[in-house]
Amino acid sequence: MKKDMTKVMGCNVSLLVVLLCWLPPVHMYGDCPRNLKVRCRENGLSPEDTCPGVSVSCEKGQEVCACPHMRYRSSKGFQCVNYQDCVEKKFDTLVLLKEQVDLYLVGTNNEVLDKKPYRCMTSKYVSSSSTQVNRDLVFQQRVKNPLEERSDKPQAYSVDGTKWRPRVIKLVFWVQDGNNRIIHMINERSYENEKVESEAFHVLHATEKCIIIAAGPADTGKFLCTMWVKKDDVEFPPFDCEFIFKQHCDNPGFVREIDPACESSSA
Repeated sequence: MKKDMTKVMGCNVSLLVVLLCWLPPVHMYGDCPRNLKVRCRENGLSPEDTCPGVSVSCEKGQEVCACPHMRYRSSKGFQCVNYQDCVEKKFDTLVLLKEQVDLYLVGTNNEVLDKKPYRCMTSKYVSSSSTQVNRDLVFQQRVKNPLEERSDKPQAYSVDGTKWRPRVIKLVFWVQDGNNRIIHMINERSYENEKVESEAFHVLHATEKCIIIAAGPADTGKFLCTMWVKKDDVEFPPFDCEFIFKQHCDNPGFVREIDPACESSSA
């Protein structure tokens, strides 16, 4: 499993950002150091840097508190934060995985997307209990070596000159000791004598709408990630999910649509 997942792991701001423009502005009160004050603009907004969807209202010409350089005003408690922390992370790790729906890979490393070793990456619900979730990782793997056709594995088929072999990896997910920031997984044997390995990955963000699972961090200090969502969110993942994926994942790339060939092959 480790070999397969390593390839997968190493592999927008959505239209929802428009809705954020309708959120009420933040009103600032309290004292602050003189050198952190700025003069309110004519439009009644502070010129300080703010997180997406956050605006700070004030009276024209009034001096108001401002975040220091390279810090941004967030909506949570009016705090000044690093830009990448503008959106609060959540760790409802097993909530989405327990839903009896297909989940689609919509975010991963751009290098992986360019090489296209896999396609049609889908996670299909099998069963769950209070402590774990069983899901099938269903995908198509590109065939590089014609000699592989002589094996007893499922035979590949050709699409536009490229051969793809259907694959299924049975996965079991769980969290350990209540630590929802780490997700553990192991693959069940798909055939006799298959080597079974377990692995643990970081959870960067997990809600009822998405889950971002990560390995690393990489040399860049960011993580090698995969992001999974429901079918209705493939084109435009939720704003919080996409923001966190872009800010914390190395060379982030997106799959914005479901290949029709994937739909027909799974029918």
